[in-house]
Amino acid sequence: MFKQKRLVEKIEANNVKRIFEEINSKLKELGVGTNEPIGVAKLLHLFAPGYFPLIDNKIANATGLLPSKWESLTSNSYVDWMNMLRGWLQNYSEVVEELQNKFDSSILKLVDEGLYVMSTVKLRSRVRALGLKVG
Repeated sequence: MFKQKRLVEKIEANNVKRIFEEINSKLKELGVGTNEPIGVAKLLHLFAPGYFPLIDNKIANATGLLPSKWESLTSNSYVDWMNMLRGWLQNYSEVVEELQNKFDSSILKLVDEGLYVMSTVKLRSRVRALGLKVG
């Protein structure tokens, strides 16, 4: 259903919410843990990497999708995330295909990697760990 879709196309919000909630419910039922919603986002991305964006808690907090670190991603906030990324990516439609081909990866995976670095990796401490002097 979603495998061939791309995020820059229309987002089927009701279907996305329904699927998100069904998978989240199943993961909770299985006792996966306390972070099922992030697991749902990762599973959805695996099934349709061009349509379902990745997200983690730190990125969700950094982007304001979670008002506090104690809240979980919801189907509504995931659709909000899809809409935010869709709007942003539409501004760069001419380079999206080029980047995907150059790095042999979906633009959503590339965006996730960039946001991961920006919101979770402490680059200054990593540079220091390499023995390089940081100003």
